Amino acid sequence: DDPQSVAAAKFIAGHGSQVGLVTIVMGGNYILPCARDSDPDQAWACAEEQVPKVRQNLDALLSRIRGTLGPNVPIVGASYMNVFLADQLSGDPQTQAHASIATTLFRDYLNPVLAETYKKYGAPFVDTTALAGGYLPVTEVTELAGRGTVPASVGWICALTYYCTNDDPHPNRDGHALIAREIEKRLAP
Repeated sequence: DDPQSVAAAKFIAGHGSQVGLVTIVMGGNYILPCARDSDPDQAWACAEEQVPKVRQNLDALLSRIRGTLGPNVPIVGASYMNVFLADQLSGDPQTQAHASIATTLFRDYLNPVLAETYKKYGAPFVDTTALAGGYLPVTEVTELAGRGTVPASVGWICALTYYCTNDDPHPNRDGHALIAREIEKRLAP
């Protein structure tokens, strides 16, 4: 079995004339173990090891896709929503620590590398972490049903993903719609 990125590149190579847009979301699985570490120093060390792998693999994928499709087919990259912000709802201090660690990982490690790599290939980048309120200050709050007053970033994550209800980090219908609208904006002339 090929990794998803290799399988996708092979599919695109075999169907290039039928491809009008490529969207890519990758990198999250590389830093997942880093974000789950409660020790910030270990999380940063993990990110310093993993993020160069993201750059290398994304660069190889984009090179292959761009080489297959040429410069006229748009490619748009996206990051991940920082679902770990919702770990602030946990009563466990170690789990709660994931929220601030993950914010730093997305803001200072992963997303800048993603943006830089996509730019190299003329591909717009959607920072879905920012789009979903992931960098809002914890002093900005909202009401969350059944939880009371919470940081607005947590409210956004609960509203845009399945993380708060099913421990599933994927965007829900509203989350996908938000990302799709942002991609459309990036592609608008």
